[in-house]
Amino acid sequence: MTYKILLTAIIAFGISFFSIGQNSWTQKQNLTGAARNGAVAFSIGTKGYVGTGDNGSASAASNDFWEWDQASNSWTQKANVPGGIRRGAVGFSIGTKGYVGVGDSAGVKKKDFWEYNQGMNSWVKKADFGGGNRTTATGFSIGTKGYIGFGDSTGVAPFIGDLWEWNQSLNSWSQKATFPGVGRTDPVGFSIGTKGYIGIGEAVSFLNEFWEWDQTLNSWTMKANFGGGVRSTAAGFSIGNKGYIGAGDNGTTLQSDFWEWNQATNIWTVRANFGGGTRSDQSGFSIGNKGYMGMGATTVNKKDLWQYSDTISTLSVNENLASVNNILLYPNPCNGNFKISINHFGTEMLEVRILNSVGKTVHTQSLNVKYETTQISLPETLESGSYYYNIIDKNEIISKGKIVICK
Repeated sequence: MTYKILLTAIIAFGISFFSIGQNSWTQKQNLTGAARNGAVAFSIGTKGYVGTGDNGSASAASNDFWEWDQASNSWTQKANVPGGIRRGAVGFSIGTKGYVGVGDSAGVKKKDFWEYNQGMNSWVKKADFGGGNRTTATGFSIGTKGYIGFGDSTGVAPFIGDLWEWNQSLNSWSQKATFPGVGRTDPVGFSIGTKGYIGIGEAVSFLNEFWEWDQTLNSWTMKANFGGGVRSTAAGFSIGNKGYIGAGDNGTTLQSDFWEWNQATNIWTVRANFGGGTRSDQSGFSIGNKGYMGMGATTVNKKDLWQYSDTISTLSVNENLASVNNILLYPNPCNGNFKISINHFGTEMLEVRILNSVGKTVHTQSLNVKYETTQISLPETLESGSYYYNIIDKNEIISKGKIVICK
């Protein structure tokens, strides 16, 4: 059965065209230092940082620290992380400062916590992590607060299932709400807005659970299980309102698959496999609308770095009406109100999602295709400029394009 929807966004007819999201990996410059796994990684501005980890030496750990420049695609060694060699540490950034703490130093679990000053290329010791000595934990930051939790303090299950908040202004730690799930080692952690996310990892068995922690409510909510099945020692990061997890070990084989989680829909979507192939204990971070994964290990340690892109590339829209894939979107440019027309074979309910230039969702609306016309009214707070739309059917983007708002 065919349903026709009328939506108002315009794509260039005959003159303006758009390209779909790249959903692709590009290899960047290899780390200049030694290959490694279990390293920390985070970003500050347009720079990515990788340090510590198992570098294959007799001590099975390191304390060197490296900066990757996105603009020049080059690596520079920076001041070593104090406190001795370590692997399985946690790293995150708050503003222009980076933080590294906990980990394993030649079999000794650590609880020290250090602040990196990007401008001075120097480290300062901060208050020891409040949760005690541990390794293979995870962390993230929200605003001026940093978070570390979970991990391994004894080398055997049961593993830890807590979350601690570090206050940058007070240099103090406080424990947050009790985690309702099972304790775990080697989970993935990242943040989106005021929410923190913890997923997968290993307890008595490998896990596929995915949890949201609300900073405002100090409460946990279980979300949709990770789409790739049980997993540990994977890498993750966030871009806009999307979270990403990829590669790792499912308890049987190393993996290379890569998955995107949509905060608005609580749905996982498989994306292009990680460009570096199968591996575990790799590191990840994001800069702007690009994600990065690298290092890690297969039968040997790795030192490569890969960039993930899923951006929309468009030319200017300069027509009053266009039709692409049986979709009409008009008027375009518009004043914030428009209509859409779609000839669609499939489900009656679709979703239209409007994104700004950095990929952040600014408006979503359900579309019932049994109605011929659907009026879309964007929030009045949106400023004039270029925006993008996605039309989604059962977690699949069936069309995307550009719309211009002129007020």
